Amino acid sequence: MPNDQTPAEKRGYYIAAVLTESSQREMRAVMDPAHPVIHDNSGEGYHHVTLAYNTEGGFDLVEPLVGETVELTVVGYACDNTNEALLVTGVPCEKAFPHISLSWAEGGRAFGSNTMILEGAKRDNITVPALYGQRFSATVTRVSLR
Repeated sequence: MPNDQTPAEKRGYYIAAVLTESSQREMRAVMDPAHPVIHDNSGEGYHHVTLAYNTEGGFDLVEPLVGETVELTVVGYACDNTNEALLVTGVPCEKAFPHISLSWAEGGRAFGSNTMILEGAKRDNITVPALYGQRFSATVTRVSLR
């Protein structure tokens, strides 16, 4: 195996808080996607918060939570010409801004939300969404990369 693989690639899975089907339906009922893509080979919108992918510390932090139900609370919204995401709290995460990617533009990628949120935070460009404070249930799950 190449040494430049992420911890997730080495394991063959990453860990995510996957929204329950009812939470996904509730979210979609309130927020239409800003971009045309909500599912492709780079990800699935309105679906999960990636908790551990790039760091061993992230896996150490969340592996004990696999199988647990968590409550995610919406605390912000970010959208640009490529990506759209909700920022959430309620679960440990290796990222500075845990979020749920909602949609992305043609040619974009679901993980582009990471950069968009970091840039938005630098410009104080994170807004309060219609779903602010709403809570959604999710189950911490190992998601296969294969």
